[in-house]
Amino acid sequence: PEPFAREIDGLRRAMGESIERVPPHITIVPPVNVREEQVDEVFALHRRAAANLAPITVTLGPATTFHPVNPVVYLDVTGSDVASIRELRTEVSVSVLDRKVDHEFVPHATIVESTTPDRIDAALVALAGTGYLRGASNLRPPLALVPPPNAPNPPRSPATPAARCAAARPTHRRSRRRPR
Repeated sequence: PEPFAREIDGLRRAMGESIERVPPHITIVPPVNVREEQVDEVFALHRRAAANLAPITVTLGPATTFHPVNPVVYLDVTGSDVASIRELRTEVSVSVLDRKVDHEFVPHATIVESTTPDRIDAALVALAGTGYLRGASNLRPPLALVPPPNAPNPPRSPATPAARCAAARPTHRRSRRRPR
């Protein structure tokens, strides 16, 4: 939800990730191909699971990686309601979504995927020790998805996490030197 989606998209854009393909989200089920005739079943499964779920409050951050297993930079998902996310995953990992699991489930919000080790290191440095949410001034990173009540809106620093991430993105520019 906003404003969190906008903040995450800013980080994704700064890292050179496409924001058009997939909206910001907390990964519950890894990418799974289902047949067209099974799509309604998958949606119904998710709707049933979500209908029984109380609102979840989690914390996003710090930035971390699955590297060297998978070249992904993501925001870790923590907090007292992470158990609810794990329960939701269990509820929807049935029927057509029941798959052999190669890795332990890690709730996360992807920032950039399929990147290089150098970019992973640069992103982790750029995102280290940053707070991402306006209005959560009394929080230190990681950021809370629900800002504390009556939190003042601090001015935004020009050195935003997105600006620091931009330094980690390759520029692909070649210098044009004039012959001497």
